[in-house]
Order: sequence, then structure tokens, then C-alpha cells
Amino acid sequence: MKDFYELLEISRDADAGEIKRAYFQQVRKFPPQKFPEEFKQIREAYETLSDDSRRAEYESSVSLPPEALSLINHAEIQSRSGNFDGAVDTLKGAAARFPDIPLFLSRLAELYEDEDKPGLEAKVLEELCKKEPANTQYRIRLARAYGERAWRKKAIKEYTRVINEEPSNGIAWVGLIDCYGSGGEYDKSFALINMALENVTDLTGKLRLYVYSVTLNMSKGEIKTAEASFEKLYALCQENVIPQTYYNKESVTLLFTALIPYMNAEWIDRMRRIMGFFPEIKEELFDMMENADTRFELDNLQKEGYAVLFAELFDTLIYYTEDEDYANDLLAMEANMLFDFEEYRRQINRLQQEHPKLYEMHAGFFRELQLCRDPEPMLIKRLIKLEKQGLSPKFINLDGTEKRPEIQTFRRDKPKIGRNEKCPCGSGKKYKHCCGA
Repeated sequence: MKDFYELLEISRDADAGEIKRAYFQQVRKFPPQKFPEEFKQIREAYETLSDDSRRAEYESSVSLPPEALSLINHAEIQSRSGNFDGAVDTLKGAAARFPDIPLFLSRLAELYEDEDKPGLEAKVLEELCKKEPANTQYRIRLARAYGERAWRKKAIKEYTRVINEEPSNGIAWVGLIDCYGSGGEYDKSFALINMALENVTDLTGKLRLYVYSVTLNMSKGEIKTAEASFEKLYALCQENVIPQTYYNKESVTLLFTALIPYMNAEWIDRMRRIMGFFPEIKEELFDMMENADTRFELDNLQKEGYAVLFAELFDTLIYYTEDEDYANDLLAMEANMLFDFEEYRRQINRLQQEHPKLYEMHAGFFRELQLCRDPEPMLIKRLIKLEKQGLSPKFINLDGTEKRPEIQTFRRDKPKIGRNEKCPCGSGKKYKHCCGA
């Protein structure tokens, strides 16, 4: 087992401030871009030692009897090699053999969590909580497992119990708010956010709570309150250098993606500045903000007089590329544009000038439509493709209301005459040398 104190180059009695300073010192020596493996180990050491419960568990693990430590290492090797059943058997056997060492059950619960088995994870954590009822970390993990299993009432009970014992525990507050939100009790969630912000002191919890406050207030139309929460979120980022332990992929998605639909131009600018406080995932955030800029452009298309269909088209291109109906949706929207050919060609010419980035997202079709003289062949081609799959597009007017099209195609009144056949005029000559000349 790795020596986390040695990795951070600190003593075993180091306090929280010393651990934090050591972490940043090591990150400067081993930046993630150049030393990904070393950085991963440094981050694991920091995340473990900066959390009191995890630090205590780590301390107990390094002081294990040699045989118990060997079993832990063996289970870890089995898990990494993909032998899930073997790792489970090893940990179950070790827990039975060493009932006074909770680490085996804790690792077993982690294994079930990694394999997305919240029901089994909850059973193990229930046993752990009986053995160590004062361990709030175990109770939070149990509540989270209940939530994943959709046992909402049980999750709420556990989170509430932790909050009653530790009112400043941000993770418990966030979990409780999530539980009520997942059940559609948004008013309850809203009230809890305000209560939580009065009590929570840890950075992780505050970051999430301010995001929740912004999104909920925006959804309720409370713009001024949302802006005030955003200002506090911005100030919080300015006051703290935020290590990655506070924003795993899940919380990054929460923090930025949740805010994007509510942003205006000023907020986008502020959010770009906030990104500077998250250096370890800057590239990911810039990709998100590219989508935010596009989202902002889309929101303004209708206000600028563009047809409703443009917003639907670009939404599909940005957010639904993995959807199995993606190609068919595009065909149906293109058919709509071809049906109102002249009006859409005028708007596409305008789009090319005013929103070149959006134009380039579907430039192939737009150019084809701009250059064509007769849209009917392009339209029929798309209708045939859809018809082969038993589909037909719903045609809509420029304002989004539905309409029923009348598509007319050319039909010959008489059978086609080959150029080498006799002319129907009765001259006896070949058609190509007579009326077909």
C-alpha cells in the first residue's frame, strides 16, 4: 500500500493547512499534463489525508497485521485485473476472518459501487454503520447508495441524521436537496438550500449549493436572487484556489452545464473568468463554454426573426448526435426547409452573414440549398429515404405551427417515346429525325 505521507513529503501529524500546502507544492513539481501517473497518486494522497474519515481509515489500514494487509492488496489486484467475483470473495472472507477491521467491508462497498450495484452496496454499508454508528462518512455513503437504489425515504432519513449531528456537513445537505429534487419537491429543495447556506462551511458543499441556488432561482423567475448567488459563487472561486478534489467530473458537469441554459452574455463573460480557478480541467471547460456561446446565439435566433426550425436543427446538431433518430430528424428538417425553399434560402443567406459559426455547423446542406435552382429533386430524395423506414416528416410553418403540404411532382400524360422509335405523327421516320429533332 502506498505511503501517502511520503508522497506529499509531510510528517504523519501534519495538519490540514500543511497537507494543502504540500499538495500544491507537489502539483507544481508534477503537473498533470507532463506527469499524469504521478499526479494521480498525489491527488489520491491529498483527497485521502484531507478528509478526516478517510484519513482515519487509511491510518487503520497501514497499521493492519501483515496477513490482513496482504488480503487487501490481493483484492485490489483482482479488482484491477477485472476479476470482480474474486475480489468480492477475498474481501468477504477477510471480513469474516477479521471482524474487528471495518476496512474490508468498506472496500467491499466501494467495489459494489464501482460495479453499479447499489442494493448490495447498501447492505454492506448498513452492517458498517451498525459497527461504527458515529462514522458520518459511512452514513453518507449509505444514504447515497439508498438514493441510487431509488429508496428515497431511507436516503432522506440518513442524510437528515447526519445533518442533525453535523449541521455544517455540506455533502449531507447536497445529498438531501438532491433527494427532494429527484422526487419533484422543488419548494422543499429551495427552502433547504437557504438553510444549508447558513450552516455549511466546507468549500465542496458551498460550490454546489450556490449552483443549485442559481439554477432554482432562474427556473422560478427570481432573476435578482439568482444573480446574487452567482456573484457569491464567483467570489468564492476568487477567494480559493480549488484543487481537483472538489470538482470531480460529476461536480464539474453540475457546476457549468447546469448554469449554461440560464446564461446571458454578461454571465458567459463571468464564467470564462471563473474557469481560471479550475486550471486542471481548463480544456474541458472551454469546450463547455463553446457550447454556451452557441446556446446564447440559438436563444436569440427567433428574436432576430429566424424561423423556429433553425433552433431545432442546431439543437439536434449539438446535443443529439448520439441519438438513433439523429439522421432521420435531420432529413425531416431539411425536407421542411426545401418545402419553403425561397424563404429558407433567404434566411440561410442571412445566417451565413450574421452567424457564420452556426452556418458552418450544417454548411454542406446550406450550400446545396443556396446553389440549387429546383428544390424538388432534393426534397423527393429525402422523402423517399424517410418513407423507406416507414417515416414521414411533420411539416411546420416558419412560426412553428403545423401545416399539411401538397407536393406536386411532374407526371407524363403519354408514355415516353424512345428516340429510335417511330414518330407518333405517322411520317414513318424515327422520332429523333422527325418531331423529336
